[in-house]
Amino acid sequence: LFLNPVQNKVVDCAAEYVSGEIGHEVDIGSIYIKPFDGLIINQALLLDYQNDTLIHAGRLEVELGAFNLGSSAFSLERIFLDSGFLNMRVYNGDTQSNLSHFIQSIPKSDDTTSAHFLRIASDIIQVQNSRFAYTDENAETTKEERIDFSHLYINDLNAQFTNVSIIGDSVAACIDGLSLSEKSGFVIRHLGAEAKVDNGNVRCKNLTLESNQGVVRGNYEMLSEGWMPYTSFITEVRIRAN
Repeated sequence: LFLNPVQNKVVDCAAEYVSGEIGHEVDIGSIYIKPFDGLIINQALLLDYQNDTLIHAGRLEVELGAFNLGSSAFSLERIFLDSGFLNMRVYNGDTQSNLSHFIQSIPKSDDTTSAHFLRIASDIIQVQNSRFAYTDENAETTKEERIDFSHLYINDLNAQFTNVSIIGDSVAACIDGLSLSEKSGFVIRHLGAEAKVDNGNVRCKNLTLESNQGVVRGNYEMLSEGWMPYTSFITEVRIRAN
């Protein structure tokens, strides 16, 4: 079972099965399972319902800790992602993103109590040379020289997070360092904070943000009723800072 050809055959079968279950094509280049320790996945690809790239990972390494399948709880020592790409898109005439469609396609448990929400804890998550895109085909492209939150494209994304906790759709972590470039020309050279994200709200304590436009320190919050208001960021998202 621990021979690479055997592992890759199992992965091919599993990817085919998952594709059939969720209605989205899944492809994995290769996988190496380290017994009782973790796994390494190369060239993983998930397509959206329009057969465009939704998620791609050049290399994903996971070092396992403890886990409890009965309570959907996992403890991971380390996650490392290299050359990742999350490509979120709201197609013309649609009101939901391709990521929302994918999440809704995942078979749900009949038990909706909080005890059965997915729970993931990780000591450290590292992201290297990655990208993120968000495109709303229903929104006009801004002609102003600023970030267009309906047509985002972020590259050169590098980050390190520690003490990461994911419970359902709530994420909390210490951001030790994050840097990125956005197509508008905006550059974050360093971001550090104690952060929490849940249902459209982003809260950062002890924030340090160094960009090509200056330095910001303090506490910062972006508040909204879900994520869709971010497509009209200026008018729909409330900001608190001190």
